[in-house]
Amino acid sequence: MKPLEITNLPDEVYERIEKLARASGTSVADVAASFITEAVAGGDEAEVRLLADVRAEREQMASEGVWITDADIRAGREWGRK
Repeated sequence: MKPLEITNLPDEVYERIEKLARASGTSVADVAASFITEAVAGGDEAEVRLLADVRAEREQMASEGVWITDADIRAGREWGRK
């Protein structure tokens, strides 16, 4: 396994992780690694659900006469990054 250092973690988050670690008799690092692993493992599934939701919303909007193209979405994303 690779080591990972997390900086600027809010105190409240660390304290909650520490409390969970004490309750489960494990280390803070083990609890944090477990959370990160679960979050990353569900990424593909979450992305598929998000895309399905976006497509459904787009279809609903189209049925109401509002058309949003892929180019519109890309332009909005780029505008938000500025």
